[in-house]
Amino acid sequence: MDVYNLLDCHSCRNNKYFYRPFKIDTNRPIMIQRLLLFLLVILLFSGCIEIEEKIQINEDQTGHVRYSINTSELGSFLSGLSGLLDKNIEKQLRSEAEKLIQKLKEQPGIKNVNYNIQSADRNYQVSFDFNRAKNFNNALYALGGAKKTIFTPGYLRINRCKVKKINFSGYLSMYLKREQIEIPDQFLSRMLTFKSIVTVPQPIKKVKGSSTLLSEDRSFVSQEFLFTDIIHRKVNTGLKIKLSH
Repeated sequence: MDVYNLLDCHSCRNNKYFYRPFKIDTNRPIMIQRLLLFLLVILLFSGCIEIEEKIQINEDQTGHVRYSINTSELGSFLSGLSGLLDKNIEKQLRSEAEKLIQKLKEQPGIKNVNYNIQSADRNYQVSFDFNRAKNFNNALYALGGAKKTIFTPGYLRINRCKVKKINFSGYLSMYLKREQIEIPDQFLSRMLTFKSIVTVPQPIKKVKGSSTLLSEDRSFVSQEFLFTDIIHRKVNTGLKIKLSH
């Protein structure tokens, strides 16, 4: 099926995001990266979406991570989308997500993987524990179909005195450019946000980063960005935390 037929229904065929035909082959599984990116942009027509990241770091430098997608409109829109693309597209999406969860469970140093991809309120999440930041970084690369090397940056770095989270805006922009995907600013600006919360075991002495909000007890710091700022303006999403001792 040519997705241009679907786009006519939304009166957006001339939108520059969709300058390239996107073919859906219903006879074989769709690569999760393509499927999620496609659904992400289509979902922008249905309601606001918040992607939330929560990282809790323990005294021994182990940690717990939770990623969630919060939207009340996802389920109803997927139901409508299924009628246009494939009767089982929501089932297929969940199947692909379960494959990623299984891959996550197989990663060294990753334990207690929990997920909810059939939530009644359409808020989906995955959480897990990691025994070292190195294994957390390796797992993220594995989920993206890549392998972490000494030449590739880690997303999270932890030591006794500091915590550092990488600025990923440039890498995301490069990925979208490589896949020839262009997302209109007018959709992202009001629809899609990314929120990150990092909790640490010691009081925070100093924090450096964009849009940071430090808790009163100095135990965690949060950041929130519009995706339009991340993708189009390449805002620095990085975070540096210095701990008190």
